[in-house]
Amino acid sequence: MPFFDPHRIIVEDISHGTAEDRFIVMADRRGIMSVRFTYRGMLSVFMVPDTGKGEKKFYEEQNKI
Repeated sequence: MPFFDPHRIIVEDISHGTAEDRFIVMADRRGIMSVRFTYRGMLSVFMVPDTGKGEKKFYEEQNKI
């Protein structure tokens, strides 16, 4: 689960509309992965897409990898 990575990065998903706050968590789980999620009384996961090169680069830069 990416939420347990001590180096995880959580950012607001600004590409989503304004109906609700959504977030992206990026973590290293045998390769950089990202998960989009929100809270609706509990954690709701929307998708676990293949991580694009931009997210991988951002994660590595932030963690100085």
